[in-house]
Amino acid sequence: MQNCHSHFHINQHLDPALDSHPENLHYLHIDPLLHPLLDQDDNIFCSLRTISAGDKFVCKFYLRNNISTIPEKTFLKTVRETMQSAHSTINTTFGISELLLVDWNVTDDSDIITIKSSLNRDIMFGYIWWMFITIISLYNIYTLMNHWRKWFLSPSGAFQMKMLYLSTIYVFVCAVRAIWPRKDVDRICFFDHQISTVFIGRSIATIAELCFVKQLSLVLKCTVFRYNSNINGNNLWFMNGYKYYVSFILIAEIFSWTGVATKCQIWNAFEESIWMITALHMTISYILLYRARIKRSGKDKKVFLSFIVCGIGYVIFMCFIDIPMYAERYYIDTYVNNVNYLSFNEGVVDLMQCKQIIHDFSVWWEDIPWMTAYFSVGVWISMYFINISLISNQNKKK
Repeated sequence: MQNCHSHFHINQHLDPALDSHPENLHYLHIDPLLHPLLDQDDNIFCSLRTISAGDKFVCKFYLRNNISTIPEKTFLKTVRETMQSAHSTINTTFGISELLLVDWNVTDDSDIITIKSSLNRDIMFGYIWWMFITIISLYNIYTLMNHWRKWFLSPSGAFQMKMLYLSTIYVFVCAVRAIWPRKDVDRICFFDHQISTVFIGRSIATIAELCFVKQLSLVLKCTVFRYNSNINGNNLWFMNGYKYYVSFILIAEIFSWTGVATKCQIWNAFEESIWMITALHMTISYILLYRARIKRSGKDKKVFLSFIVCGIGYVIFMCFIDIPMYAERYYIDTYVNNVNYLSFNEGVVDLMQCKQIIHDFSVWWEDIPWMTAYFSVGVWISMYFINISLISNQNKKK
């Protein structure tokens, strides 16, 4: 007998009926003493191949005693949990065991429960999405290293230096958050790791988001400074709102922490509303700059247009998808599920650990659009600011 786990033993010849399987099949004996729903005389045998994604296997549960007093759903739920534990002990390939979805079939006139596994497409798509944003994050780090290499070979002005520092923080934090995804309010993590905890993730996200909005304010500041002599006085007054970007987002971060800690997601809707208002102000500012009667190069026009298009797209996304999503969650939690929200202090303690480790695409899909855009397009914009032609051309002229 070969030990596979303290609860499981692999046997070659436990039942004559199973010996008809090919020789490369083994039979898994689950000790009934360690199974709360089985009597000592019951045995569970499972024929197993080497488990890999998409592989098939059949498990036969021989119930020699009467278990009619045990609710069927409760028994099958325990069987499923037991099988998932068996997968993790037999297969060492990262993540593969979870991709095997266990289905069972119980007939009324038989004491044999047959369980078949098939590829769990829901979890498979979850891993595909995770690999996608992970690859993008690694590419972003590689691109950032090239920016640093170019700067060391040919140092630029103070603006580029500030942008490089701010972008470095943002890129690395986004990479960490992409590789270890999490759903803050639900305390759901993709991996069971200390980095995945909401407290760590929210802390580094706060720093990164303040760095990013500082980049936005610096770019608009330098643009306004460059063209201020040709800008209408009222328009100039409006554009100077960039001075308050960091303060606005600091308030948004307070709302974010409040929502995440208490699990009351109306605070997250307030947070996203502040981001939307900030983006709207920036977009209108570039529209005014684009329409102003000032001399500008073709490249500057393209920069203005790209800011306008991205800004409008972001505002539309926030107004019709992101903010309504949080508002709807708040309504369901409050008026349908009657959720008891945590106090802020209770919530901060609760943020210290992941409550659930889930890879199912169906669980993450609602957050996938903003997370994917955040960890890809948001990072690309941050790195674009490092050598933005609108400012770098101005520095060269000086």
